[in-house]
Amino acid sequence: INNFSIDGGGGLIDVAVNDGQSITGLIVFKDALIIFKTDSIYQFSFGSTGLPSLTQVTGSLGAIAPRSIIAVENDVFFLSRRGVFSIGNEQGFAFDVLRTNELSARVRPTIQTIDPAYIQNASATYVTSSDFNLYILSYTPAGSTTNSNAVIYDRERLGWYKWTNIQANCWNKYVDSTGTTHYLYGDDASGYIKEIFTGSNDFGVAIHGYYYLNSESFKTGIDHYKTLKDLDVVLRRPFGSISLSLVQDGVETVYSAPIGTINPSINFGHYVFSKFLYGDSYGTGVSSADELLLRSIKNINLRNGKTYQMRFDNNSSASFVLLSARMTARPRGDRYRLSSDIVDSSSGAVVSSEIQLEDLLI
Repeated sequence: INNFSIDGGGGLIDVAVNDGQSITGLIVFKDALIIFKTDSIYQFSFGSTGLPSLTQVTGSLGAIAPRSIIAVENDVFFLSRRGVFSIGNEQGFAFDVLRTNELSARVRPTIQTIDPAYIQNASATYVTSSDFNLYILSYTPAGSTTNSNAVIYDRERLGWYKWTNIQANCWNKYVDSTGTTHYLYGDDASGYIKEIFTGSNDFGVAIHGYYYLNSESFKTGIDHYKTLKDLDVVLRRPFGSISLSLVQDGVETVYSAPIGTINPSINFGHYVFSKFLYGDSYGTGVSSADELLLRSIKNINLRNGKTYQMRFDNNSSASFVLLSARMTARPRGDRYRLSSDIVDSSSGAVVSSEIQLEDLLI
């Protein structure tokens, strides 16, 4: 103790000395020590003879934010200059070979909004319970000087959420005398310690949540126009007022409707009998927490879209589980184009008449 000389059994090892990078973090992974530098990662361990061994895991990326390095199940998550990555043993490779994988590829536009001047202040925690397993990374967005946003990776659903009202500078897990686990953070704005995932609001403010599904091109490609006809959604445990919007071609909201009631009204010619039973009650709003709810919108007839996307809005108070969603569309003719699509303006009149004729044929 307090004697690190060779005579006392101590020593030192240089990790890529003079490479221009600083060590940003250390974490124990199984029987080795993972050493993170700003743009590289190394593995340190002792061999069977007791001598130290140093191996480079990757020289292409490292951990830029020390507080983002978190053990998550059998992996380690961290924030690099390129996004959120994991490091661990990968199936199909030797068990003692560590590999890195990017987790944030689908949210790169959000990750790229992190202010590079404050990226080293990003801070993470791993939250577990019977309902979720979440890696939460708080960061400083461009234009700010403190952490005010967070991205959340859901390990169960392999998806991402964004949290826009959280100023987490550092995190801590606290287990009280009753065995209850609390997840706390230091607020970067107020200086207070706050707790997450308690209650059903965001510090007294109702949580306004949006949920986007993938854009659908209906297997005809994005170079074909379609007419969107119908959509069906099935919800479980709905509560409150839920709204549905349709986004065309990724940018324009072209349709919005509440799905607390069926639109249009139910009649015997509208649905086949297999859709519901006589004893069930539909069209009276979302009220039962245990109801399995089918909502259909017929004959929307949204034209001239290449892709369509569903967006759900909980209107700050509703909650639901989405079990399935389906859209039905009819492709327009292979040669159908809008007049604004045609490059050769010299023959615009002829092309325009051809489009109108083909449109009528469809």
